[in-house]
Amino acid sequence: MADEARTRLERWEWVALGVVLVLDLVLARRVFGAGFMADNDFITHVAWTQYLVEEHWPATHAVFGWNPHHGTGLPFLLYNTPPGLVLASAALCLIPGVGPVGGVKGVLLAGWLATPLLAFGFARSFRERPATFPVLAAVFVSLFSSELFGLEFFFKNGMANAAMGIPLMLAVWWSFRVALRDGIGRARWMLLLSGVLYGLLIATHVTSAYMAAIGVVALAVVGSQDQAGERIARGAAVGLVGLVTSAWWWWPSLALVDHAPAAFTWIRSPSSTLWAIADGSLWSSYPVGFFERFVAHSKVGIIVTLMAAVGALTALRQRHALSGLVVVASLGLWFALGPAAAGPLSGAPLYENLLWYRFITLLSAATLILAAYGSAVLIEAPSKRLRLGSRIGLASALLAALVVIVGRSSAIRVSTDYPAESQEFTELVGWMNEHAERPGRIYSEFPRDLDDAISVNHSRHMLPLETGLDEAAVWIYENNHAGQHLMARGLLWDNARPMLWLAERYDVRTFVAYSPGLKHVLDDDPRWRLGWSRGQTSAYQATTGVASLVEAELPVALSHREESALPGGGYRYALRVNTEAERLTVKVNYSPFWQASVQGSALATEPSADGLLELTLPPGTEHDVELEWTLVPQQRQGWLASLLGGLLLVLGSSALRGDRLIPSALPPATLPALLGATAVLIGVRGLGGPSDDIHTGLRDGMAVTRGLDTLNVGSYSDLNNGQLLFLLPDAWSERQLDSDQPARQPLTDGMAVIASAPEAGLAQLTVEGRLLDDEASPHLRLFSGRTGDLLCEVPLELGTPKELPAECINGAPRVERMPGRALGIGFSTPSALVVDQIHLTQDSVAVHGESLRNQLDDGGADAHYFVGLDGVYAHNGALLTVPVNADSSPVSVDRSVPLVHGQRYELWALMACAEPELAGLRASMRFTVDGSEVGQTDGVDAHPGLLGVTPMWVRIGETTGDPHSTLEVTFTSESEDNAWADLDAVLFTPVN
Repeated sequence: MADEARTRLERWEWVALGVVLVLDLVLARRVFGAGFMADNDFITHVAWTQYLVEEHWPATHAVFGWNPHHGTGLPFLLYNTPPGLVLASAALCLIPGVGPVGGVKGVLLAGWLATPLLAFGFARSFRERPATFPVLAAVFVSLFSSELFGLEFFFKNGMANAAMGIPLMLAVWWSFRVALRDGIGRARWMLLLSGVLYGLLIATHVTSAYMAAIGVVALAVVGSQDQAGERIARGAAVGLVGLVTSAWWWWPSLALVDHAPAAFTWIRSPSSTLWAIADGSLWSSYPVGFFERFVAHSKVGIIVTLMAAVGALTALRQRHALSGLVVVASLGLWFALGPAAAGPLSGAPLYENLLWYRFITLLSAATLILAAYGSAVLIEAPSKRLRLGSRIGLASALLAALVVIVGRSSAIRVSTDYPAESQEFTELVGWMNEHAERPGRIYSEFPRDLDDAISVNHSRHMLPLETGLDEAAVWIYENNHAGQHLMARGLLWDNARPMLWLAERYDVRTFVAYSPGLKHVLDDDPRWRLGWSRGQTSAYQATTGVASLVEAELPVALSHREESALPGGGYRYALRVNTEAERLTVKVNYSPFWQASVQGSALATEPSADGLLELTLPPGTEHDVELEWTLVPQQRQGWLASLLGGLLLVLGSSALRGDRLIPSALPPATLPALLGATAVLIGVRGLGGPSDDIHTGLRDGMAVTRGLDTLNVGSYSDLNNGQLLFLLPDAWSERQLDSDQPARQPLTDGMAVIASAPEAGLAQLTVEGRLLDDEASPHLRLFSGRTGDLLCEVPLELGTPKELPAECINGAPRVERMPGRALGIGFSTPSALVVDQIHLTQDSVAVHGESLRNQLDDGGADAHYFVGLDGVYAHNGALLTVPVNADSSPVSVDRSVPLVHGQRYELWALMACAEPELAGLRASMRFTVDGSEVGQTDGVDAHPGLLGVTPMWVRIGETTGDPHSTLEVTFTSESEDNAWADLDAVLFTPVN
């Protein structure tokens, strides 16, 4: 009779599981539409797969190597871009009719359907369990989906590597659970399977592998002590097999992890995370997205929070093996709260390199299974009333969750839902194939200003494959040195404008622009002309210079360029350069795998300051440079490690006899001692708190591409009047090109430039340009900025710093909206002078808003570096904005500032883009130096500024300098919406 009941139960389980799988197919129905998934990152994986299948593998017969198409060349599928997902997608492409899009879709669909199956199997691996637990586990992981788990992760967010980490993590836990439950004979094979699955996970998503390891350790440690030794040994075996089976990938990658990523942290406010768990919205909402259709809010997930609490308490009270998941969920939450709440956890291995909030995925997986367990306990409770009430309540909650997630699944889009944009892209590809300069690179703007689109990554990832042109931007920003440099300037996501000044350095000859702001500055810069425009997309071409892969401090000519892929994944450049320079910069990513030679003699390679490849040339003027990128030796070592390690593991496993891997009857104090020693070790490492080098957002703030003290005459920046010097447009000619540089001619010998000159300390002016009349003797004419009265006149030598006389500066007035004194500057020979740049050197110390570092202990929110308003020029093209409102904690940023000890300074803040429509959205700012408040602003009212200039300098107060001073700015707001900080720069200007 018992056997018959068990059979009926098993049949019911499988029928119910079939219904869940059908439901998951319904939720994923949009996947079957034509075209790729229209989201954030799906197209990235399609591009990788297409590149591997159509170009890389046919040319090299390798699965990773050098990719010339992106980010000034990019190591392909190495370091933080594991190849697992792409290899699986490429394997599906072997099926006739399945291309890269179908391959990636197929892998994601398989992972999506495997998730409930694996949750079901994991729940069934526990012998003492409620009968409905396995099916409910499958139901919960299918119906509840947050931004880092489930439906959105697979089909809307597009982070496919991380999405595939979910089923692989569950697969490792399931197989390990079975290995713990069974005797040594079968356990050997399940341990082998678990280790192989763990190796696949490592080669697919390393962060998920870290999470899976936490689960394995928890499942091994929690339980009866009499078998603790055996469980720990089996867990160690899983880790060892995983490392061995993935060595073919991670061993060659080790050489690329020697640099610190510019952005490797991710944190949300701990209080908001805890509140989202409490009200259930964490399990059933998608709060952020590049497009509004991504965003969804629901609190139906409160059932998960409640049932998980029941499941956790029951497991702990009964000392059930599921107690290990309570530990997993707790650690997942602790990691996700970030460094401000880390305490001793900050001593965990690799803690400083983790994307902390990503551990919500670990928390979600463990919590959903615990919620299923708690639900099963209640609906099978001994009390009839409790059973009935629980079943009604659970059925109602799951029905509500079903309605929510079905609605959210309708927001999934494919590229065929955007016919106009698809046609625009096709036309752009056609135009570029016909007109774009080869072999120069392209730079595609990240289109975050669009209301909706096929994908924010579409053009950047697909244009190189469709046109054969190389893209200057990066695929994965942590993967290489030059990518770090571009990331630190905002060029990956937020701030395309600095590329106008870096274009020659990165060999960019074509811009693809989306935002009105970028189009505006390109239209105003004579070095670029509009070549093609449709809808929201425009393409600009360079009007000066020619494409060149090399650069040097002396003139250099590239007379021959040849490149080709090499067997094993390598790449080769053959370059003939003519130059007398000692050092040559090749505009490709530096990598330790480069080998360089000239006429057969080896050359040393090293990274330039911006991550490009630098060579020291031998004496001479003509050099045949051979560059070869290869990792064949490292690949062979990795494969050898995998093969030999696998062989040793098989032999070791086969040699085992008896019932256990090691004796399980450990002394009673062994397990507590091991756990205690581990806790002490982690605690000691974390005693000092997180490293001072950790800051959220960008590690050290953005790098400054243009300073406050430089005026680039003739380009769009000459309208950027919120600097320490700016031109008066009516006093200059139209923009022109002079020796390929944007320039202007002064039209009058009166005031042409206004400069902010400090009343104490050094003030020098350098004018770059050329004289049209070799016999002319130009002079600088210095005026009172308010009245225009001539103060003095000093000789000018172009390109040489000229100190401004103190008596002239002291004769200039102080004005309300400008630091120091307002000094007018003119030229005595305007008709004979062409100016391309003016540089002001002074003893003032500038701190740019984008260079400020986010603090860890301000509640977790980040100040963010953004491009500002469309059509409004911001210094460096970036503004500091903060997600602070009436309900949030204050947000703080800081920066060390070297000042002269004992010197008195005025502190000024540049409030750029102070437009009237932002009056109610500006944050209040409190400025402190070394812990002492200097002053604050409650937002800045719209003001015409000086001489009709919109950006404004606001005096904050006075402070005394110190070589180790620290500036801190704290943002608050009473607005219900997130506020703009409008903090462009902070200036310490010396006063007498």
